[in-house]
Amino acid sequence: MALHREVIIWTTLLLLNAVCTCSSYKGTINLARGKSATASSVYGPLPGVATDGLPYTDWEHGSCFAVIEGDNHPWWLVDLEAFSYVSEVAVTSRSDYRPERLHDFTLEVFNKNPATSTGARGVLCGTYDGAVTEPGKTVNIKCVRPVRGRYVRLRGEKNGEDDLLQFCEVKVLGSIIPGGRFNLARGKPATASSVYGPLPRVATDGLPYTDWESGSCFAVLEGDVHPWWQVDLEVYSRVYEVSVTSRSDCCPERLHDFTVEVFRNNPLTSTGARGILCGTYNGAVTQPGRTVNVTCVQSVRGRFVRLRARKDGEDDLLQFCEVKVFGSIIPGGKFNLAGGKPATASSVYGPPPSVATDDLPYTNWEYGSCFAVAEADYHPWWQVDLGSYSKVIEVAVTSRSDCCPERLHDFTVEVFRKIPVISRAARGALCGTYDGAVAEPGKTVTVKCVRPVTGRYVRLRGKKNGQGDQFQFCEVKVFGYSS
Repeated sequence: MALHREVIIWTTLLLLNAVCTCSSYKGTINLARGKSATASSVYGPLPGVATDGLPYTDWEHGSCFAVIEGDNHPWWLVDLEAFSYVSEVAVTSRSDYRPERLHDFTLEVFNKNPATSTGARGVLCGTYDGAVTEPGKTVNIKCVRPVRGRYVRLRGEKNGEDDLLQFCEVKVLGSIIPGGRFNLARGKPATASSVYGPLPRVATDGLPYTDWESGSCFAVLEGDVHPWWQVDLEVYSRVYEVSVTSRSDCCPERLHDFTVEVFRNNPLTSTGARGILCGTYNGAVTQPGRTVNVTCVQSVRGRFVRLRARKDGEDDLLQFCEVKVFGSIIPGGKFNLAGGKPATASSVYGPPPSVATDDLPYTNWEYGSCFAVAEADYHPWWQVDLGSYSKVIEVAVTSRSDCCPERLHDFTVEVFRKIPVISRAARGALCGTYDGAVAEPGKTVTVKCVRPVTGRYVRLRGKKNGQGDQFQFCEVKVFGYSS
């Protein structure tokens, strides 16, 4: 499935509702995005497409899931990869055909995987009764109380011979239990010794695609004799395990004989930086699309995780599709508070404001992961709800890479305790400003607060500079600490 997507043109209704928070689940995050999923049977795309975070709700885009028609006991299950509190689950129906295939389902949360653990018992979150009749509609099931667990299962009900369970997206809203392990690498920046094709960061995009055509796999150049790939976790962490997934359509053996090291300082920029060995993987992966795990002998503390491979023959090259780094954030470490959080704006042209916090690495307009206000907006702003009071230290904003990076210019970063859209008396504390225009495509600029600023809502306020100018960028990260 080609990753290049058609640009989504959002309706006037979205423009009118641009200041809505687009989420009823404040103080929580989508725990399911980018996580692995399984199902009782599969017709078409794999179960993981329902957690890809993409907004497509028609079958043609390959981002919807269905079981086979003869499946009389259909279910779908996501592994949150960390013990969590689940408070709400949102499920979106197909928009181009038969939304009623999403009907009468039950949501359960398990501590152990019921697909592999005999006797695993689930706790009921809630049920949805009846059929969804509106195409592309999202239905929300709130748990009676937050339910603790790692696996969330959606169990459907067969209703007639030609009926089947089908939907396009599942979001599991909740919070990770403090101290619990989770994937630290998702959405984080990555580098490599060389690059052939997609950028190194596609290996941390959380997408389930493992074929080269999808654009979600990474490779070094064939002539790279000392290949490596590295991710910046952006926060000091304890690393317990690293999993790497091979390419599924060709050449899984290109993932072979690699070492995993963890560094406190970036070995690219810090002379003499020394890594601590997590573990090694010996031999070659022979199964297409297989995930191999390297468990650290003991937990390793650091910020940068590097895979160092070995060249094996002239035409050999390091290649894989996904890397997950499992561990826990060291208390007191700053991290990106904005990832997956709801956002609003003064106006909207194209994708909704929340694409700027989707943690996806795409910085060209075609992918639908960049944000812009309407051209006629003379007082543009964009705002993210961090979900809880936090100390904000710095804000990083990434410009568009395929065109017009200078549209990111002369902006101010403010932090509010109360939402200024609703509370007229809300006053923001200044974090800092960025003066001038970004000239480099796909560049990330950082605004460091003069001092840590406490609040919940972070606003970027732009400046209109001429008739054809509009406030535009692709990603916003807010670094700080949860209060």
